[in-house]
Amino acid sequence: YQFNGLLYGDYKVNETIQAGWICTTPNAAGEYLFHVDSGFLDLDNDFGNFKLGKISGHKWNDLDGDGVWDGGEPALSGWNITLSGPVSGWVLTDVNGYYEFTGLTVGTYTVGEKLQADWIQTWPSAPGTYSIPVTSGTDSKDNDFGNQRPVKFVKEFSGSQVHECRRLRH
Repeated sequence: YQFNGLLYGDYKVNETIQAGWICTTPNAAGEYLFHVDSGFLDLDNDFGNFKLGKISGHKWNDLDGDGVWDGGEPALSGWNITLSGPVSGWVLTDVNGYYEFTGLTVGTYTVGEKLQADWIQTWPSAPGTYSIPVTSGTDSKDNDFGNQRPVKFVKEFSGSQVHECRRLRH
């Protein structure tokens, strides 16, 4: 950009920040202040911007425990997914098991889940979290979590006789 024919006086040059972006240069306000007088020339007044990042994924009931979201395996809603890094927080999965974190600045983030009682994690593999570097415009998808309720065997006894062995899945 360039402005020519400016009259003597004070000026402010700024940009309109687009949704989902932040200004990194020249300052948080995104503006340059100038005093114009005879022979004024000022170069290299650039604007730098950063497109905020996003991390998302799904949570599902891994019925067969294989770590793969197969057809027929339902999404899990209401599960707490956590984020730590330059920005930290948590969200609950929606009715489709979907979650997302938006408005992320540059840095490395760890995404995990808060396990619920009587469930085991089947995906991702150990350590059970995702480490995601965010740069300008990052849109990291498919950071999914699989969980399964373990199978419990219940034996009912009457005296010394086993009457029944039932396989229960919660």
